[in-house]
Amino acid sequence: MIRISGDLVPLKGSKEVINILENEPSWGFHTLGSDQFAFITQENFYRYNGKTGELRTIKGLKEQVDIINAHSFLKPLSSHPNDYLLSMSGHLYRYNEQTEKLTLVYQVENFNPLTFSVIDDWVIDHNDTLWLASSNEGLIAVDSHSYAIKHRLGTQSGLNAKSVYGLQIDRFGFLWASSQNGLYRIDLSSRSINSYFIRDGVFQLMSLMLMPMQR
Repeated sequence: MIRISGDLVPLKGSKEVINILENEPSWGFHTLGSDQFAFITQENFYRYNGKTGELRTIKGLKEQVDIINAHSFLKPLSSHPNDYLLSMSGHLYRYNEQTEKLTLVYQVENFNPLTFSVIDDWVIDHNDTLWLASSNEGLIAVDSHSYAIKHRLGTQSGLNAKSVYGLQIDRFGFLWASSQNGLYRIDLSSRSINSYFIRDGVFQLMSLMLMPMQR
């Protein structure tokens, strides 16, 4: 079964397609447009159309990266909506299938292939700064065009979490980051950080945040 437009419906496709979707180890799913998603298996990178049942490999990507280090597809960058965004151990890449061009967006500091450090989310603020949520480095800010590193927010900055899961910008322009030990609000003008935990009413705070800025 697969969820299409909010409803669970039977998988479409040939026997080979159904076998890949149901039986092969797969991970790193992310939706791409209407009823389509990209995902990873031990053999290749795929794109599946839930309406037509078409499953195809993402041309040229397997030849440029090592699948064993692949973590997940993320939502495409708003500046490059037609490019895949692939999170891998130690790296974040943008990939254009038409040109087969792989672009490095970010590489972890002091990269160690034995440490599976990945990017799990991103958001672009009002100043066109791309903020990255890292599983091991806290928050990283890079220029959304050149990808040059602008800031790093970690334990020395008051972000008492190495692992950041999700990012959101509220109606006032504050950056919110969820982590394994609480919720953080970052003032992007001063980069000051406020932390909130269950005892502070985290769920009530989240309910007061209005619709996020879409970038």
